Amino acid sequence: MERKGIKKGRKNLKGGEKMKILYSILFTLFIFSCKTKSEEIPEVINVIPENGAQNVPLNTSIELFFNMPMDRRSCEENFRLYCDSIIHKGNFEWAPDNKHMVFHPDSLCPDKEHTIFLSKNAMCDEDMPHQNHCGEHRNMSSDFISKFRTK
Repeated sequence: MERKGIKKGRKNLKGGEKMKILYSILFTLFIFSCKTKSEEIPEVINVIPENGAQNVPLNTSIELFFNMPMDRRSCEENFRLYCDSIIHKGNFEWAPDNKHMVFHPDSLCPDKEHTIFLSKNAMCDEDMPHQNHCGEHRNMSSDFISKFRTK
């Protein structure tokens, strides 16, 4: 007797065969996710103040958000905030996941354009526990530059 919706001659899969198919699917998904992560390149995904911002208060801190955990030392060494030829000094603060860096400048130039610069030599943090995100690309693919003007 043929059941509706089931073609004649189709066999039911036994438990072991079902498990083989399930493992095959899961293995394929795992390989795909590993490949995708290893191809990801570290980059700045957001900045505060935003590029082109005007009338930024003089007490503003600079915030960079990354798509993956970053190496703190390499980011701090490759970061610059300047107006005209003045490079601003200040201190850094990081979120525990190393995806959010804040630079607190000692001062900003009034009524001047400021440039936020992070060299492509900034690297992802391959030492974060339980992370395998750096893959083949440790460095950013290009320099990050953003500008804003103070009050």
